[in-house]
Amino acid sequence: MAAMPRGARARDDTVVDVAIIGAGISGLYAAQLLEGFGVSVQIVEGRTRVGGRVLTIQEAPGGAEAGGSAILGGYGRVRSACAEHDINLFDHSARQRLDSPAIVLGGELIPQARWSGSPRNPMPEAYREVFPPSLMWRLVAENNPLQSMEDWYGRENALLDRSAHEFLLGLGLEQPQIDIAYNTNPQYGSSAHLASILQWFYMQQWFALQNRIEQVGLMARGGNSQITDAMAASLDHEIMLGRAVRSIRYGQRSAELYCEDGRRIRARRVLCSMPLPPMRWVHFDPPLPPERVEALHTVPQMLITQVFLAPKRPFWLDDGESPSMWTNGPAGYVMANRHGDAPDEVTSLTAWGRGFGAQYLDTLGADAAGKAVIEEIERLRPAARGQLDVVGFKSWQLDRFSAGDWVVWGPGQVTRYLEMMGEPLGNLHFCGEHTARANRGLEGAMESAERAVLEIMEHL
Repeated sequence: MAAMPRGARARDDTVVDVAIIGAGISGLYAAQLLEGFGVSVQIVEGRTRVGGRVLTIQEAPGGAEAGGSAILGGYGRVRSACAEHDINLFDHSARQRLDSPAIVLGGELIPQARWSGSPRNPMPEAYREVFPPSLMWRLVAENNPLQSMEDWYGRENALLDRSAHEFLLGLGLEQPQIDIAYNTNPQYGSSAHLASILQWFYMQQWFALQNRIEQVGLMARGGNSQITDAMAASLDHEIMLGRAVRSIRYGQRSAELYCEDGRRIRARRVLCSMPLPPMRWVHFDPPLPPERVEALHTVPQMLITQVFLAPKRPFWLDDGESPSMWTNGPAGYVMANRHGDAPDEVTSLTAWGRGFGAQYLDTLGADAAGKAVIEEIERLRPAARGQLDVVGFKSWQLDRFSAGDWVVWGPGQVTRYLEMMGEPLGNLHFCGEHTARANRGLEGAMESAERAVLEIMEHL
């Protein structure tokens, strides 16, 4: 296979076979595969770090994951990468099960043991004992019509590609019940109106498959950023960091990337691993097809804002409640992290703002958001007064290179857009979790890289 000739070029030009936009796990994996085939590669990354949405907050004691936190039983590609780079994984799922988070509604803290009898519990009798974050998964599992995960995104499932709100109404739930089952700390979208239930049907079956393969929740000791750091270090070329791409010129035989700093990268083919929202701010020449533009302008990413807290002492031992809380206030879903040597040691707390809750924290700014979260915890838990320090803040939607976390397909969008988003346009190829079809998360990102590399190799 002949590489692109390295003849005369402008002083600031880089000339390669394949230019990859983005140093997240999909872009890094694609680069590894291509270099293994003898292809010359150049990764261009706007951030000053590698990893994309894989990010360990090292300032949190024991480390805390801001993104890319889950490595499940069927994550064969991810686990192989960890083995290749001698990254030690440990199963933290048992540690997570040590928690029985309290429920906080309207400023009232309700231990899980008292939830079924609480006057604030609006659920039907059959579901009064179900912990709210588990409720939607149970409802989906009991009413999932999806026959197969294969081609779940196909047009034949268009009738299932409706809103989660419509699905819940069809089960007889009323708005106060939907607010508990979905709209408080939502897992997909900012409300049940904004997410397709077809994505839920698929995800419920996919998670069940992960558990059938092996019921684990793995993490890298020292943080999952070690995975992408090791992948980057293994490459034959130096990644261009801090170089945001502002324009892509593509066609059939050659392509050019233009960076904000004036650098130009010339390549035979381009692989774009950017999430959907940042692609809205890139100039494409020729313009993207109208339906692709429509998807870029309408498909949302999950809004996630996290405040990372270091406890000075285990205040939860003083009041006898769980360190974790599921709330409908500014603190969102407060989750205990147990990343130390002792399985029961709480090393840090993460307050997760999701959907509109994340949006609210963003309006405050990082410092005020951290203060608001601590004040809310201290109000609910007097034993926590003076016992918490903010050690990190991350808003994925305020990060210009992600503008949100994982992809959320809205009603009608799965069957209209998903398959199309991974299709190449001339010598412009696409990868990333939003283009994956068989997997989600880190594994989906790596799956998409394999598909894109196979497409590229057919033309080199």
